[in-house]
Amino acid sequence: MIAISCRAIDPDRPEIAPSDGESATGSRLLLSLDRVRGQHRGMMKSIGFLPRLAGIARPDFRNYYETRHAPLADSYFHFAGYVRNHIVDGQEPGFDCISEFWTADPAAIATLLAGEAGERMRADERNFADSPNIRPALAEPAPTGRLVPLGPRTVQLLGGHDNARLIAAVAASAGAEAVTLDFLTPFDAASRAPCDALLIREGTAAAAPSLPSGWTLLASLQVVAEGALPISPQPAV
Repeated sequence: MIAISCRAIDPDRPEIAPSDGESATGSRLLLSLDRVRGQHRGMMKSIGFLPRLAGIARPDFRNYYETRHAPLADSYFHFAGYVRNHIVDGQEPGFDCISEFWTADPAAIATLLAGEAGERMRADERNFADSPNIRPALAEPAPTGRLVPLGPRTVQLLGGHDNARLIAAVAASAGAEAVTLDFLTPFDAASRAPCDALLIREGTAAAAPSLPSGWTLLASLQVVAEGALPISPQPAV
């Protein structure tokens, strides 16, 4: 649950910052979810870039996440969708998993985070993840049609700022292909996301689209996605 499990909300102190050693992935994310809504039929989406704990191999990180941490999160937080994109191509971009979270009720999650559930999630996170270096972001999904199925995927990290031109370029190159395009909003400079947009495509041989002027391909990662997609599809282009 990492991307929204690290701080409980104090609704009277929206400016509060995380304490030392605590990742900036809780209160500011949930408070911001009220302001940043994606196009997922009213759902709100967030992204977490998760690095493994020092001394833990990537396969062990993935195994713990999938067999311990994700089931624990699912037992408390009933997400509309929860997907973990685990890097499998040997690259070391500074994180090992890109997690996607969809929720229709962030306030309910905030209540759980303020109690025993939040304490257990934070404690369990420290068993396998480098919590202070988790980078969360709010995600604004673009209307790109069908969601990418679970399994092998290509995740492309993009840098740029002309969202409309990128949406048009992705729509023109995707055809009938399922793609997910999210524009990311960081909480602050300390938790800045490693890219401005995240393009997810089916399969591990997907080529980068022809990017418009002002956009750059920062990284192309082969991943395997596990978890559960939201039932509602993204709007078609």
